[in-house]
This record gives sequence, structure tokens and C-alpha cells, in this order.
Amino acid sequence: MTTAYDIRFNDSPHLELDKKMRVLKVLRPQVIIASAIDDKNVSGEYNWLCYMFIKEPEDIFGQPFFYFKIQEQKIKFRIPAAYLGGGIGWLEPVKEGEKPTFKTSHGYYFQGFDQPEILRTEWREYRQYDNGPIIEDDKYYGEFVQLHIYTKGLFGQNVTVKIRNGKDEDLYREESIDTRDEEGKNVHTKKYLGEYISTIFAFEESGTGATSTLKNTSKKAKSTLVQKTIINVRLEQRWRIRHDADIQIKAVIDSTVEGCATFTSDLMGVKIRRAGDPPPTSVEKIGNQAVQIDDFTTSIFEFNPCKYTKITKTYGNTWPETLFDT
Repeated sequence: MTTAYDIRFNDSPHLELDKKMRVLKVLRPQVIIASAIDDKNVSGEYNWLCYMFIKEPEDIFGQPFFYFKIQEQKIKFRIPAAYLGGGIGWLEPVKEGEKPTFKTSHGYYFQGFDQPEILRTEWREYRQYDNGPIIEDDKYYGEFVQLHIYTKGLFGQNVTVKIRNGKDEDLYREESIDTRDEEGKNVHTKKYLGEYISTIFAFEESGTGATSTLKNTSKKAKSTLVQKTIINVRLEQRWRIRHDADIQIKAVIDSTVEGCATFTSDLMGVKIRRAGDPPPTSVEKIGNQAVQIDDFTTSIFEFNPCKYTKITKTYGNTWPETLFDT
């Protein structure tokens, strides 16, 4: 039988503890101190599981960020910055020789938060594995590029990206009639070529600063987790038809998270291909779309779904009849 523990946390104005739901909310980045007390208040040799869920609740065996053994009842840990903003983790002490249960009678969920901010962007060459170099020169209509967006305090949250020209004008808009309303009037839908919604995730990068590349497998390269998303952008030929000129483009990025300011990327030049210019880059024609990693949740309720434990039927003056009881 696995031992159940009462977990106690250090006092802090930036920690919110829901003992009923077994959830710890960390409102600002900080060191957390947790203590495990069993029903006999006995200390011993413990394994502590401190684990970040990567996808859906069913993916119980995701990527743990640490799991270690100590000979005391307390541990100190800090939620990695790449997961702040909504990432869900699990903390559970396990007695030597026992296994983790992932049950709320034995552990706590935790979420960390930080001031949300879009930190910077990089226009990069398109590559299949998202590790293209930073673009130094102008690009041509019809080519593909990638926009890497770095953030903090936004893990699991969506950002909206709109590509505009240097004059802050929408590059292209299609208007169609998709349906009719209740009065029979046409309902017009406007579609912008160059508008995306993407989810912030945690990526592994090697190197530092603007020269970093994604998932470098070199043994000498030091990897770190960063919070970001990646947008595949096609430099539409229809933009050229509308403007018939070389232009500059930028990305205007917003988040629905309160307190996160709008961010505008650096300008990138887009040119008409002329005689003597290099041939176009050969890439898969996937069109304008955001790079989606996978589905994952930022809601604790996905891990603690509502459920019933007993069903009772009553009719008139008859005695209640139990149909189901756990």
C-alpha cells in the first residue's frame, strides 16, 4: 500500500493553496519549499516526483523536469520559466520502495505565473526542423519564411499574429458570403492572408541569443528550455499583385492575456524576383499556417473531472432506492 502524505508549503503572499482541489498556484517566480508529513509524522528516505504535464491529462508519462531522492522531509524547487503562464505540474513524495500514484490524496497539482510579455521575434529561413538561420537580406514574393516569437508568462496561451506592410496596412483581404442570417441577409466574412493564431509552448534550444538553433544534437551544445511559438509565413504573390512593388512587412502580435502589451516585429524586405536574381527556395508548399505542436491543457479541471459517487431514485412517498454507490 502506498503511503499518503500531507504536503505543507512555505508561507508566501504569492502562493495560493486550494486544499480541497489540491492545487498550488505560484503567482510570481520564486523558490517553493514543500514538506511531506505522513499520518504518523514520521520522516525517512523519500523520492520526490516533480513533473510537468506536456500534453493532455492522459499523457501521464510526459517529460519530468526532476525526480530525485533526499533523506529529509523537505525539498526546494522552482518552476522552470518556460512553463510559467499556465503549465500544469505534479508534486508527490514517495516512500522508498513505493511508486508514485498521481492521485490527489498523495500529491498536489501546481501552476506557475509571471507577468506576461512578448519578448522578441526573429525572422528565420524556412527549414523543416524549424532551425533555419536568421534572415539577413531581403526575401522574394512566393518564398516561405518562419517567424519565431519568444515570450514569458504565456505558456499554453494563444497569440494572434497579423502580417502588415511598413505603412501599417493590411496586405490582403478576401471578402466572401458564407451564409445568411435569420432575416435572410448575406453574412460577409473577411479573411486576411497573413493572420494566425498560435499557442505558446516550451522548446528546447541550444546556444544563446539570436544565434540559437532548435534542438541541436551536438554533445557540446548546451540546451535550455525557452517559451515560444513558430509561424510559417508564405510571402504571398497576391501581395505583389496588389502592391506591384518591393515592400517591407512586419508582424503585429497580440495576446488575450490581461496585461500583455502588443508587440511589433522588425521590418523585413520583400522583393519582386527579377532577371538575374537567385532561384526560389525549394520548400514544401504548405501555405500560411501556424506550427502546432500538440494539444495540451492549462486547466486543472481537465485532470480532476466532475464525477458522481452515488445515484438515488425517489418516487412519491416510496423509500429512496440506491441505483449506484461507490
